[in-house]
Amino acid sequence: MKPLKIAVIGAGTPNIATSNHLPVLAGLDSVNLVTLCDINEEGVKKYAEQYGAKWYTDFEDVLKDPEVEAVDICTPDWLHARQVVSAARAGKHVICEKPIAMNMEEARQMAHAVESNGITFMAAHMRRFQPMTQCIKNLIERGELGQIIYARMSVKGAFFPYPKGSPYYKKEMRGQFLHNGPHYVDTLCHFVDSRPIRVHGATRRFYPDPDEAMEMDNFTTATIRFENGAIGSVEQNLTMLNPRGYPTREQIMLIGTKATITWNSTDDATLVQYTNGSTSYLDPNIIKTRTDPYAAELDHFAECVRTGQKPITDIAESIKSLSICLGALDSAERGHPIALQKGI
Repeated sequence: MKPLKIAVIGAGTPNIATSNHLPVLAGLDSVNLVTLCDINEEGVKKYAEQYGAKWYTDFEDVLKDPEVEAVDICTPDWLHARQVVSAARAGKHVICEKPIAMNMEEARQMAHAVESNGITFMAAHMRRFQPMTQCIKNLIERGELGQIIYARMSVKGAFFPYPKGSPYYKKEMRGQFLHNGPHYVDTLCHFVDSRPIRVHGATRRFYPDPDEAMEMDNFTTATIRFENGAIGSVEQNLTMLNPRGYPTREQIMLIGTKATITWNSTDDATLVQYTNGSTSYLDPNIIKTRTDPYAAELDHFAECVRTGQKPITDIAESIKSLSICLGALDSAERGHPIALQKGI
């Protein structure tokens, strides 16, 4: 297929764009990195020279550039919805980092812009492209677990040490469960494959050093009931701050009517399957996939644009994860479960 001509937005400082997106884009045959954009003129110019691309400091100039077919949005969270809507109206296809929006009203505006302008939209939930995730999904689709009745994802560690004065410390950003929680919620929804209908959230905080304290709680748990009867649980525990250095640990457990599987990031990424009294140890790398999930997701995005197929994390699937994260935070504040509406 003809390479997709793409612009990366938010590529002027060391961040997910410059550390993850740009290096893999430079090595893909499915895309052609043509433009970078960032308000940091010195930084975006430096990265543009490194990757042989044009550069802009104004997002509107990117949208006016006829060479650009798609934009890869890696800007701060609060800019995502506005930029997605503008890109869609300009006829540019979009891949957007999480969270795709800060609230459900923004999400509705995005969905309308995407659908009314006929562009391809994909959320950058790169975890779906990890060998571990694909191996588990393969087992589910082969029927080896039966029907999923319980799914759990747990992440324990310390929050990202943002520079002092960063907006991510502020209450209006709603905390790290909105920032990174969509990754874990999306993965769990991918496994359960049913419509979420209710979520119950709880939060608390522990900051041993007042100078590092965010304005939001740093422990969040969300219990999700799905339409097919399954129960999901997502825990994001970022209280491991005293002392710093605790390694981030991720755990997955899926209980099905036929088998149970577990995974722990500290166990050399081995999946353990328990079936009829026997135990099996599975290598996730048996699934033939790219070793870099960022490369795989960008390949998938380019293929969807060229073929017209629906991305694995299209606008509807992305809003599902967002609604759970926002619902969990709202539930924690109100003290009761939140019903999730069907669709958008």
